[in-house]
Amino acid sequence: MTAHGAGGSNEDELTQRELLLAEAERIVHLGSWMWNTETGAIRWSDEMYRILGYEPGSVDPSVEGFFGLIHPEDRARVEEVAARGVASHAPEPVDFRLLRRDGMVRHVHMEGAAVQQDGPLRIVGTVLDVTERLELEAELRRSARVEAIGTVAGGLAHDFNNYLQVILGHARVTASNPSIDARASASLDQIAAAAGRCQRLARDLLSFARRTTLARERVDLCALVEHAVPLMQALVGPDIAVVHEACGEALDVEGDEAALEQALLNLAANARDAISTKGTLTLSTRLIEDAQAGAGSAPSKWVGLTVRDDGCGMSPSVAERIFEPYFSTKASGQGTGLGLASVLSLVEQTGGTIEVESQLGLGTTFLIRLPFAPPTNGASVPDSRGHILVVEDQDAIRGLVRDALDLAGYTVVEARDGLEALDRLAGAPHIELVISDISMPRMTGIELLEAVAEQDTGPAFLMMTGVPDPQLDKTDTPTLRKPFSETELLQAVQERITRVRALR
Repeated sequence: MTAHGAGGSNEDELTQRELLLAEAERIVHLGSWMWNTETGAIRWSDEMYRILGYEPGSVDPSVEGFFGLIHPEDRARVEEVAARGVASHAPEPVDFRLLRRDGMVRHVHMEGAAVQQDGPLRIVGTVLDVTERLELEAELRRSARVEAIGTVAGGLAHDFNNYLQVILGHARVTASNPSIDARASASLDQIAAAAGRCQRLARDLLSFARRTTLARERVDLCALVEHAVPLMQALVGPDIAVVHEACGEALDVEGDEAALEQALLNLAANARDAISTKGTLTLSTRLIEDAQAGAGSAPSKWVGLTVRDDGCGMSPSVAERIFEPYFSTKASGQGTGLGLASVLSLVEQTGGTIEVESQLGLGTTFLIRLPFAPPTNGASVPDSRGHILVVEDQDAIRGLVRDALDLAGYTVVEARDGLEALDRLAGAPHIELVISDISMPRMTGIELLEAVAEQDTGPAFLMMTGVPDPQLDKTDTPTLRKPFSETELLQAVQERITRVRALR
């Protein structure tokens, strides 16, 4: 709108102001309008057009056209508010949804003011697009709920893992007794199997609670995929078949089992969204040898995990950005845009790579390559013994660890918490290794570690926990994840003591 007057400079200044106003409206997604209630004529600003889903000036503004874009569930309420505003000359603010021609739903906040100066009543107003703000608020509320649930889940998993350590420990001790009969042995096997499933459940709880750091443990990727198939099937629904082409051999990698499983679920969710009706999600694992590792050296070995769907596929431009955080092809409000980004992060932290191949209409294939962990001969009885301090507030767990170390020939001293451990260390300078729980009353395992670290010549540490503590990442201290077996305990102890002695 351009004012006409005697001075050209005034016209230029007015034009500049209109341009600035239009740009300001565009930046904040605020449209403006003016409605002549007597003639029904209405004017929209350029940003008002865009909020309504039109190119500026592409249609003639009308009251009917505006109300026709209001969501059917909101229209009667907005019309009632507008009628009251005209009757009272005092328009009321109102929030509602717009259903645009492209099918997109936008949330808006509208306010107005009555203007009447020796003429018909006019109402001027603004429409502010608040869609992104509401989505952010909803995400913050979801995050708060997840954080609260995660706190409870993390606490449950901690106690759960302590109980599992006792159950599995005593089951293994009893199973090693040669005097038990076959029936009792079978029952113990069932107890151990059920406890193992509970152990996986506890890890799932910790993964949901995001109270776990990535562990470095030996994982049979083929067995992990086999376990994940029922979870993936439940996630994608009955119309999509999840097929596992079993590799027929153990293919171990060094990684975090719970995080790897979550990555599979994220990939399954991506496949589900890509398959519109019925389809197949196929998983396979194989050993890959890298012939380009270098002349004269053994080829590097990788475990390849292929996840293939026969969904709609992606264009090259989408495939290039698929791992970007917050990039999503889903409708507004669906998904977080972090699913594939988190998969990429996990794979890279595990020392691997991920590639994607996709064609529109032909589906998508993800290839994950993780470093192969060659077989080991298992734990053996240490060649030399040592003095070990076991710090654990749970009597049953402390007793299990003590008995396992006693049978292996170690000399064991016990403490119920960090303060008691400091007293034991003061009277036993020959202790080479401290095996400590993290969560304990009075003084935690982390606080004990920090207190001992201040000494010039202190023992080495091996931590054990049911809930990983991010503070441990700063210490580079080996950690046993509860529940652990006697073999895992003795192997970790031997490796720790051997390494400490080698550095002396």
